[in-house]
Amino acid sequence: MLTNKYLSLGYVSIFAIILGLAINTTCVNTAQATDHKKIEFKVKGMGCEHCAKAIETIVTQCSGVMGCAVSYKDGKATVEIEAGKLKEVIETLEHAGFEIPPGDIEEMY
Repeated sequence: MLTNKYLSLGYVSIFAIILGLAINTTCVNTAQATDHKKIEFKVKGMGCEHCAKAIETIVTQCSGVMGCAVSYKDGKATVEIEAGKLKEVIETLEHAGFEIPPGDIEEMY
């Protein structure tokens, strides 16, 4: 009987640890979600789909970028980025020969 009691406590302890990890993970993800933004902006200078792919590659290599999608058809890029990193992305794209009109930058969230 003593063994079963300790086994039960072991299962309860494991459950508590798993629950604690789940709670901590949720808190971390919530904190990370609040310090990033999704931004959409026009990109001038794209001549083809290969340019759109090049822009995606350039942008995703910038620090603070969590995701990027570029539409050649629409002439727009959508970037999920850490707050305060947009200027670096725009400067990088302009250095690569693309133009980002300042009035065409839209914060989605």
